[in-house]
Amino acid sequence: MGSRPLPQLRSPFQAAVPAARSLTKTPSQATDTGFTSRTQPAAPCTCPWHAPLRTGKLPDGKFGPSLPCRDKHRVFRRLSFRYEEAERLVEAAWARFEAERARGGTATHDHGESVRDRQVLYWFALTTEFRAKECASIRWDDLTLAHGKPAVRLAGQFTKNGDDALVPLQPFVAEAMARMRTRRSAHHMRAGSGPVVESDLVFHVPDKIARLVRKDAAFAGLIPLAGITTRRVDFHALRKSCARILIELGLHPKVIQQTLRHSDIRLTMDLYGELGEDDLFRELPGRVPVPRMFGVGGVG
Repeated sequence: MGSRPLPQLRSPFQAAVPAARSLTKTPSQATDTGFTSRTQPAAPCTCPWHAPLRTGKLPDGKFGPSLPCRDKHRVFRRLSFRYEEAERLVEAAWARFEAERARGGTATHDHGESVRDRQVLYWFALTTEFRAKECASIRWDDLTLAHGKPAVRLAGQFTKNGDDALVPLQPFVAEAMARMRTRRSAHHMRAGSGPVVESDLVFHVPDKIARLVRKDAAFAGLIPLAGITTRRVDFHALRKSCARILIELGLHPKVIQQTLRHSDIRLTMDLYGELGEDDLFRELPGRVPVPRMFGVGGVG
């Protein structure tokens, strides 16, 4: 007897080829599966989701206007405030709250006490150069408010460099924090809970604190309300503003360095002590004595 031919073995890939070919029929050969040939030119898609692939830009209408190419040379710098600008920022927090309440905005559950607390938080950061997480970790037993040398103690587990910190408080900040504790205790008593205790946190720093700082700064006219800007404003801008204010007051650079808790004074003066163009035009003109030859009766 002749040997029977063995069945031809096919790989899974070879077995899948006919099935794939059945799905790529031309329109004349199309079945009820609805698939068309891949070799046939498909009609151009006009849906807005594929518009960026065709034109390279977002379409107008639902997705907004076409966006220009971002300038890769634009450098975003964190803004710092002078002392008078810092006053405007803190005052704008309450002024913005009253303006929103006058327009019928959403009323706060504490009648604006959180806004007053945020004003104290601003001045605390502007005078101690504490970071947001450091402010959120302070408890009342870390403060010394009643004695002649008000100060705040920060444990090393909350500092960036891991060292304990003891920073003096400005007298007006210490008084504002004492009044804040009195107001908060009264509010808690009216709500039926006990007064503030030493283990309670001093500040309730919200997650959106950076957005609140930007809104207050925009309301104060310190940054534009809309449009492209290279000035970055967030809560860390208050720390940088503190360095700028201390430089304006003429403090020794080593005092500023120790306040910021920097290990290198170059970081303190080059990055945090950065001055703006308005500082040059405000401080430099008129500081050089007028030579005799340009005085009265001199060279015209």
